[in-house]
Amino acid sequence: MNIRLPGSAPFHMRATFHAFPGLEYPRKGEKPQIITGDGVYEETWLAPHQWRREVKFTGYHAVEVESDHGRKMRASTDYEPSRVMMLINALLEPIPRNLSSLEYKQDRAAKGWQIDQLTNADASLVRIARGNWTHDSAKFTDSFNFSANGLLLLRDQEGLKTKWSNAVAFGARIVPTRITVTAGERTLLAAQLTIAPDGKASPDEFEIEGGSTDPGMTLRPLQSFDVKGPIRLSADPVWEQPNHSAFSFAGVIDRYGKYREVELMMGTSLASEDELTRLMTDFRKSRWHPATIDRSPCQRPEVFLWVRDQNHDMGPSGPMPH
Repeated sequence: MNIRLPGSAPFHMRATFHAFPGLEYPRKGEKPQIITGDGVYEETWLAPHQWRREVKFTGYHAVEVESDHGRKMRASTDYEPSRVMMLINALLEPIPRNLSSLEYKQDRAAKGWQIDQLTNADASLVRIARGNWTHDSAKFTDSFNFSANGLLLLRDQEGLKTKWSNAVAFGARIVPTRITVTAGERTLLAAQLTIAPDGKASPDEFEIEGGSTDPGMTLRPLQSFDVKGPIRLSADPVWEQPNHSAFSFAGVIDRYGKYREVELMMGTSLASEDELTRLMTDFRKSRWHPATIDRSPCQRPEVFLWVRDQNHDMGPSGPMPH
């Protein structure tokens, strides 16, 4: 399924997508942060170091290119919206390489996975999963579901589910043409893709004005093993309720160490809306030393757990790569 390996067929990809709201629980009078609406992603790829990516989404416009003259990026803002990052993560790195490369075989994230088969009257799936926390009737887990012939169909990361479907053949690869990101019954992102051979690319397409871009400015999805940090600078949020509770959240820590577009993925507590509003507000107020790559500040999407029971309070599990 990797269409960007050395020797792969050059292609032009176009994805039209719609970004939906999430569960943010803003304070009274506070506007939602999550950027929604329609967008377009286009990619022209000739070789691993000759490509162009462009995103237009609700006032955000970014172009990133790589050629013999290096990698360059120009963007209307220095923050990539979370829904854009969800799409690009699903397109460029659906399985992080620390889970598939022997280079990371000693990494903690690469351990504890189990494989099993799921079968019903209509389909047979292969699941590779690692359960992180079981709370009451809910199990917070990281899992990948594959078809019987090896196509990646679904990833469920603590309630944030990415689905790849409607696959077509392209050269020697299989390419999904529909991507859907959901949390529970809520759709967060829906994208339709087309892909075609590209034999008309001009060298000018892979050049933009200016010098090379700082390592932290990129549309590429950065994972925990790519970066240093982030490091929390403020106190942990306080959950005052004594009952058992467990939640998973998603958000983005930007290049200034601030949580942006924080939203609830799933939870097992009967918390009131006011209680969740207080907890989400505390997350948004928290401050971090931002993640860095080669000493350059960068942003990173996060999925994290908050777990509390009567015996102990784990607080937030800390940022985990989306």
